[in-house]
Amino acid sequence: MYKILLTVFLFSLCAAGNAQQVDYLELRADLTSINCTTRDTNVVNTSLHLLEALNPDTISENKDHYYSDLYNAFYFKFLMSRDSAYLEKISTVPGIAREEYPEITKVLWESAFTSAYFFNDCESSMKYLQRYIRYSEPEVIEDNQEQIDFLRTKCEGEAGE
Repeated sequence: MYKILLTVFLFSLCAAGNAQQVDYLELRADLTSINCTTRDTNVVNTSLHLLEALNPDTISENKDHYYSDLYNAFYFKFLMSRDSAYLEKISTVPGIAREEYPEITKVLWESAFTSAYFFNDCESSMKYLQRYIRYSEPEVIEDNQEQIDFLRTKCEGEAGE
C-alpha cells in the first residue's frame, strides 16, 4: 500500500512540475460551444464541467477568454436552474479576471452587468462601465451604445427611487 501511495504522490509531483502551458483559444472549441443563443442544458452542463476542470494556471495566452467563457457558462447555468450557488459563482469570475486583466474590456463589461443586474449595485456597475468606456475603442463603444444606455438607464432609475 505504501508503494502505491508513494508512486501516486511522485507521479502527481512530476505531472504538476511539467504542466504544459497552452493558448486557451487552441482549446476553446473542445471545451465550450456556449453562445448567446444557447438553450440546451446538456451543452451548458458539459461546457461548465470542462471549463471548471481546466486549471487556469496552465493557460499562458488568452486567459481572459477563458474567464469570459466560464462567466457565460455560470450565467447560463443560473438562468436555466435559478440555483443561487451559480449566482455566487457568476460574481466571483469577473473579480478574479479583473485582478489579472484590469483593462480587458470584456471583463469590465461583465463586471458592470453583473453588479447592476444580479446584485443591484449600481455604484460599482457605473465605475466598471466608466473603465469599460475608457479602455474601449471608439467603434466598440458606438457598436454597444444601446446596451450602455440601457445599463445607465437601469441604474439611473434605481438611483431615483
